[in-house]
Amino acid sequence: MKLFTSIIVMLLASTLYGCATTGMTVATIDRNGHSETKTYTNHYIAGEWVVAGEVGLEVWIDHEKEVGPLYGLQRATGTLGPSDLNATGLVTVYFVNLETKPMQVTDLGISLTDGKATPLQIQSLDLAPRALTKVVPGSFPISNYGTAVGLSIQFKLDGVLHSASPTLHRLTDAEMPHPRKDFPWFKAPYFPFNPPLALPKESPREP
Repeated sequence: MKLFTSIIVMLLASTLYGCATTGMTVATIDRNGHSETKTYTNHYIAGEWVVAGEVGLEVWIDHEKEVGPLYGLQRATGTLGPSDLNATGLVTVYFVNLETKPMQVTDLGISLTDGKATPLQIQSLDLAPRALTKVVPGSFPISNYGTAVGLSIQFKLDGVLHSASPTLHRLTDAEMPHPRKDFPWFKAPYFPFNPPLALPKESPREP
């Protein structure tokens, strides 16, 4: 009876683990024997100026992976198939317009730097003045166990061609409470925003 109960408890725990698999924990040991454990979230982020002091570009990827109810048990017993290596990354782009005039983004194209997926495209996007503008162009296939995603981005801002090659790093639990702290528009003299920026009508996916 005890053995049966233990099996049931293990299966329930595995089920809960599988359904709640939303992050990744990595343990490393350096040459001096010091160990470090990092727990990664399902969010990747990068940001840079398009025009210094005027327009910023911020890109998020949400790591999405569907798993079955026995995922935890399969992982523990090493019976996961090759598909476990694959996940989907939902791309969200934010343009930060610090100017008091509207602008327009056209011919926005986003691709993986390794070229392994069809590029995502947005034909036109209006940037309201003093506002954060959001667009969700689509998804890319990504590694289920990766910690970075490289993108190539091209677009025109009021007719002027711009490009960027950001590497989006997967946020850890420790970084998640303040994911934008290193972005220049979240530092003085641009932040605190005065007057405040208008936020997207649709709430961002990040917490």
